[in-house]
Amino acid sequence: MKRWRWHILLFVVVYGVSLLGTMPAVLALHWAEPVLMKMPEHPTLQGIDGTLWSGHASQVVYRGMPLGDVQWHVSPWALLIGRLTVAVKLNNRDGYLDGVLSTGFSAERWHLSQVQGQVPASLVKGLAPGLPVVPSGTFALVIDDARFEHARLQSLDGRIVWNKGGIASPLPLEFGDLLAEFSSGTSGISGHIKDSGGPLQLDAVLKLGTDGVYALTGKSAARAGAAQSLVTSLSMLGQPDANGMVPFHFSGRL
Repeated sequence: MKRWRWHILLFVVVYGVSLLGTMPAVLALHWAEPVLMKMPEHPTLQGIDGTLWSGHASQVVYRGMPLGDVQWHVSPWALLIGRLTVAVKLNNRDGYLDGVLSTGFSAERWHLSQVQGQVPASLVKGLAPGLPVVPSGTFALVIDDARFEHARLQSLDGRIVWNKGGIASPLPLEFGDLLAEFSSGTSGISGHIKDSGGPLQLDAVLKLGTDGVYALTGKSAARAGAAQSLVTSLSMLGQPDANGMVPFHFSGRL
């Protein structure tokens, strides 16, 4: 009799695993909706296909902005310890973004790792509508580790290259290539931003606390041959020092 009980238990376990393995992604997303709703703003998926573990959506929309198609692979082993870990690949005609997203079932803390990609800089305007300018060029990202709590960035380790950086509007400006390298410590995030020899000469440090308070301090100058619009814009920051660099300082809260 005990042998039959074990057979029945084994059948139930195998059947349950089989159901999870073939669960349609549409149904899984419906079940995950209560967790997603806890996020201040969450993406919506269209054209969903595949299963809970491996699926595809023809379009991702965030803040009303289409981002492209996405593929995902969920780690079943992470679920056993109460974590949702998803490898994500996002593609559109202008770029791509790959990475691993991990969170607990409460969805209060998010962890990004192994992020690589290249995206248009104009995407920033869509993600931050309050930004007074529209950036141009592309961002090449290599993010080793980034952590969020209640949708606020808490730590960031990696680098971002702004290729052919500039401003598209309201006043067109060309900066050239800029590099930002970020690291995290107990006091928050520190980033070193510098140029790669383009029209804009720049050396700056960004400090971002876990409370969202930031400070950007540095010096900049327009190199010989730079457009007059860049020279004029930099002169509005203040007077140059003995080396011809204009010091600046900006602070606030994100």
